[in-house]
Amino acid sequence: MAQLGDQIFNADHGLELYNAAAYAHYKLEFLWRNQQLDAESKPGRWQILMAARHLGIGAQVGAPNSRDAQRNATRFAEMLWHDQDALELFERAVDAVERATNGAWVRDQMRNEPTTKDVLRALGAG
Repeated sequence: MAQLGDQIFNADHGLELYNAAAYAHYKLEFLWRNQQLDAESKPGRWQILMAARHLGIGAQVGAPNSRDAQRNATRFAEMLWHDQDALELFERAVDAVERATNGAWVRDQMRNEPTTKDVLRALGAG
């Protein structure tokens, strides 16, 4: 937790980054709750969110305190505003994670670095 306040929730970071992340999480949960995405993929929520961000705005977000990062975060949140657009983005993200893990939605597997690297490779970013 030494990163808290230094690298995470730093006062110099634009709030747009945190708002976009929270909104993306909300939309993903909304899609599961409304059975628009298969609940089987829930163990991969963090990988799916990462994949959606990569698919939506690319690998380079910008430094957390930069205008580029603020613009990218705002652009990402706007992509999620319309339910159909959000569904399509998250379907593509789920597909990428599924390909990377051979469809194994195992909670412990989803939380390790090799899986993250596999997902990034599936996205063409790793």
